[in-house]
Amino acid sequence: MRSIAKLTATLAAVSLGSVALVGCSSGDGGTAGPDCEGSWTLAAMESDGEKITENDIEDMKQSGVDLSAAFTLDLTSDGKAMLSVFDAPSEGTWAVKDGNCEITIEGEAISAPIEDGKLILAVDGSSISFKRAE
Repeated sequence: MRSIAKLTATLAAVSLGSVALVGCSSGDGGTAGPDCEGSWTLAAMESDGEKITENDIEDMKQSGVDLSAAFTLDLTSDGKAMLSVFDAPSEGTWAVKDGNCEITIEGEAISAPIEDGKLILAVDGSSISFKRAE
């Protein structure tokens, strides 16, 4: 079973390593917090100082490679989470905790803030930013 840290590193390595392949109900009983609920798609990612920006993702989309659709995160009103990478889903849960979206996938919890409208998963020096799906 892969941890979120391994999953995050794998996501970044796959995307950064291959240009050819080149993201409110609080879920916690109603406590006010960030608006986590909804569908999210990839906005940007960074690992080991290498970045893929929103502009890079849009350029790739114009070339026929839609990374934003390949990396999705769905947080439902019943507290369920689904992270899908290249159509490989991982199920989990989510809730608002300490003012952030706490997402638990494969038994590992990560606190994901929403900054400038982007939900950010950051682990071990790698980060993946998601924006609301259009």
